[in-house]
Amino acid sequence: MTTYTATLDVDDELCHYLTRLLAAERRRRLTPRGRRALTPFKQAVLGLRSS
Repeated sequence: MTTYTATLDVDDELCHYLTRLLAAERRRRLTPRGRRALTPFKQAVLGLRSS
């Protein structure tokens, strides 16, 4: 497995806003806690990183 550290050129506010949206969507879909491979924060970073 290859791991690395990177810096994203986005505001912290944007990342936290996206994290809240993802968490709200998981609650709306009634996804059980611990069922996803990534936390909402890590999913937000992944989405921002790949865009």
